[in-house]
Amino acid sequence: MNTPLEELIPFLGAWGLYGLIGAGLLGFSIFFTVYYSDRQDREPFAMLVTVLSLTLCLTTVALFPVDIFMVSRIMDPTTGLRHEWATDAAIAEMQLSVQMTYAVAYGLIAMFCFFWIPLAYFYFEELADEGQSTIQRLWSSFKYTLFFILIAAILLLTGLLMKPSGKNGDDKEEGGAFSPESDWLEDLLGKIGGMEPLAFVAGVLALAGMTVLVFYTAPGLSLLPFHLLAGAKSLPAGVEELEAQLDFNRARQSTILNRYQMTPGGGGQRQQLSDRNRHLISELAQEELLLENRLRLVLKVRNSCWHQCLCIIRPFQILLGLAGSILTVLLVGSITVTSVGQLDGDLCGAPCGFIFGRDLPNPLNMVLVRLSPYFPADYAMIVMIILYMFWATTKGIISLGIRFLWVHLYKFRRAATQPQGLLAATMLWMLSLAALSYTLTMAVAPEYSMFGVQ
Repeated sequence: MNTPLEELIPFLGAWGLYGLIGAGLLGFSIFFTVYYSDRQDREPFAMLVTVLSLTLCLTTVALFPVDIFMVSRIMDPTTGLRHEWATDAAIAEMQLSVQMTYAVAYGLIAMFCFFWIPLAYFYFEELADEGQSTIQRLWSSFKYTLFFILIAAILLLTGLLMKPSGKNGDDKEEGGAFSPESDWLEDLLGKIGGMEPLAFVAGVLALAGMTVLVFYTAPGLSLLPFHLLAGAKSLPAGVEELEAQLDFNRARQSTILNRYQMTPGGGGQRQQLSDRNRHLISELAQEELLLENRLRLVLKVRNSCWHQCLCIIRPFQILLGLAGSILTVLLVGSITVTSVGQLDGDLCGAPCGFIFGRDLPNPLNMVLVRLSPYFPADYAMIVMIILYMFWATTKGIISLGIRFLWVHLYKFRRAATQPQGLLAATMLWMLSLAALSYTLTMAVAPEYSMFGVQ
């Protein structure tokens, strides 16, 4: 590609910025995994798979602003024509590089969803059998993982054999899909080295991710801003509540003990307690010990430097909650506007970037289009939206727990999440982020995704 050096600098800068964002997302994934994993039950293999999975998905979603920037740089905004260096060969080479990046990214996502995450999950399950060696545990977990590999193979084969109805619609009229005149077999052989099977698998993962967006991200988008605005329960109130519970506990013990008079000449001993009251006194004594330990921990936290800093952080937390509320409204509004516009009959469709016959205000789309000439301002906003959606999904998982239908499987808590729960949550995050790639490009900001600064 004979591109002048001065024209290459913006592209190299965009890829360099993407590398820095990827490194930052890797650090975020490491911190996030360590923060939520159980301190007493950490498994290195499960944590490694979690970190790599989160980094892969976040960086894949963060790739498309770079793609939009590269496409936008082809055209001269002042004339609306191509730059002199933007020949067909140069554009084809640029498209190939971006296409290969997407292929590698989504191929790795499919590999983690259908192989590495199930393998790490079943490997931890096999750790309960202490009589097995590491090789035996890996083999046992691999046998269970074969089920997911079979599903992936079926999806790849389906994507390979599936024939789009629009492409060969004329062949059906002339002799059917399997007629000698049809070039379907030739197209099939061409697909073997192409991206169609992988694109089909990515579409299936995105479709499954839509359920995660509905059941976890959607509640999280409403709960997260309210949680930030409300804040955590104040420690003084917690101390007063614990002290009140402790006083009530001691009063109950005194009431029960006062029912029994002191034995004459018994050296200060009371009459023998009944079995029921003896059992009740034992429970109250255990509860008193537990309340004392909780009160001691709360007082320790209240006197710590971190708690003193919370008074400074609280105003920023309120501002973050207000910003989250605004962003939630903008996201819902943009998706609603796009959905209504796509139902409109006067609509060109995906080939034209869903251009409406009449103007419908899409707030996020307009903001991103206005920011696109000032790259990386639009990139920063896209990363902010990605992290906010990820945070909302996490809030939904924390609030609802990890479930299958009505069956509660795992809790997701700070420093108390089991490795199986961490891996199950990782699968939910990967599916939601795969669906987010489609949502951002086709629902939130379709015109920005299709044309960028153009």
